[in-house]
Amino acid sequence: MDKLKETIASIEVAMLATKTEEGDLVTRPMYTLHMDQKGYLWFFTSKDSPKMDDIEENNHVNVGYADVHSHTYASVSGTAICVDDEDLKSKLWNESHKAWYPKGVDDPNLCLLRVAVSSAEVWDNDTAKMISVLSKQPTT
Repeated sequence: MDKLKETIASIEVAMLATKTEEGDLVTRPMYTLHMDQKGYLWFFTSKDSPKMDDIEENNHVNVGYADVHSHTYASVSGTAICVDDEDLKSKLWNESHKAWYPKGVDDPNLCLLRVAVSSAEVWDNDTAKMISVLSKQPTT
């Protein structure tokens, strides 16, 4: 878990991949708020976003991180859910988020997207390969 946290710490924007009802894979940029000690990645999202429709149908997701300048790459698989925790939303909120959520932290459509990490790979510069740094059963 520490290696994964270290790898993604400097990469603020990730690409979240979900599977649509039609079976297509769709990715979209997501600003990583936090990775906690339990192995949860946290993001803000809107409850009525298409990604939440995808997640309600199939909550298995992939989160990709890349920084070409530092040759830092990570691929994280896990399960996602919408969490409506007012205290945690307030703790993770800052005014820069208003660009995407103009109604602020009290917007009833705002939720926290929690990804429970089940496996992760990071790029190893020495071997020029992705290596597994975490493999476990998903936690819900």
